[in-house]
Amino acid sequence: MTNLILGIFRQLMRHKWRTMMIALSVTIGVMSVAIIDIVGDAGIAKFNRELDCLGISGISVSVELDSGVQPLNTDDVKLINSVKNVKSAMGIIKTNGTASAKSDNFDIAIVGIGENAHTTISLELKHGRYINEVDIKSISNVCMIDEDLSIEMFNTDNSVGMLVDINSNSVFGKFEIIGVIPTEGSILRNVAKDLIDSNIYIPYSNIANSFSTVAVSVENADHSDDTTAEIRRLLGYQKGNVDSVITEDMALQRGRINNLFDIIKQVLTIIGATSIVVSALSIMTIMLLTVKERTYEIGIKKSIGASNSRVLFEFVIESGAVSLIGGILGVFLSLAASFIMANLLKITVTIDFLKLLWLIFLSIFVGCISGAYPAITAARLNPVDALGRN
Repeated sequence: MTNLILGIFRQLMRHKWRTMMIALSVTIGVMSVAIIDIVGDAGIAKFNRELDCLGISGISVSVELDSGVQPLNTDDVKLINSVKNVKSAMGIIKTNGTASAKSDNFDIAIVGIGENAHTTISLELKHGRYINEVDIKSISNVCMIDEDLSIEMFNTDNSVGMLVDINSNSVFGKFEIIGVIPTEGSILRNVAKDLIDSNIYIPYSNIANSFSTVAVSVENADHSDDTTAEIRRLLGYQKGNVDSVITEDMALQRGRINNLFDIIKQVLTIIGATSIVVSALSIMTIMLLTVKERTYEIGIKKSIGASNSRVLFEFVIESGAVSLIGGILGVFLSLAASFIMANLLKITVTIDFLKLLWLIFLSIFVGCISGAYPAITAARLNPVDALGRN
């Protein structure tokens, strides 16, 4: 076995450029599949986190005010929180206005939120603290702002402790910044920055004690349909008009979007995998040429006792070894490329090493299968005929 391995190694080193070209074809195929998988998963995860921050992760509840029912209030939020499978519910009220600092005015969306924004709509925090229950009860003039807005206003991403003037139909005055929400690298904002306003988050009590929407996060998204129906039933009974209650299962819509993304990723993966098929054909072609070049050598080996299986095994292992080199190189290059792309796109990649290991095994399998026909051709050579071709 040792002599066989050493012999294969010598053959590979004897034709370095040929070995490199075969390995490179495998490398490109493995890289294509690995990068699509790694970056695709990271992009989907980033998109889902941003949907969380926009409250598009659970159930949205509102009422049709034209039907004569009272707006949503804190009692309604408590009722929703009591429903089975509800993880957290929070009232939200939104208005448009302007914010100014250092004489510069900015158009903003003023979002009134509760103390559980981080659990209900997954609002992340980069600096400072969240709005708490004390801020709401005391109607404190405190706020949290987007990081981009902080940089525009104060030339720093950490404006905690600074003051900003907020002015709208229902809110006005100086507010102290207590927290900064990260927005750097936001996919949604980069795609639709002309449509999405910069946000300033304040205690909802500064705007009103009623809500335009109640955001609801659920424990189990698979049961969100039943949860939505129960919320609508209980809230409709409390309001006296079930038809006035509007519920939207954002988790269901989000699931459909994720399924679409998964299909797109699978299609791209199949397209990327075609390069592996091309590499397989390249391996077969080159190994056939190798058999033709080494016909005399094969004849000598068989004339001194080498069995058909020995010759067959040698060529299969040789093509598998080249593919192994290409697979390992492809995995390492895909990791480097994925981290570079993740840095440029401001996304976090998570590496599934088991998938990468399977890709290496796949490259070996492809190499062995592609080298099988040339190996069979070599094994079937008649020693006398092979020696006579010199």
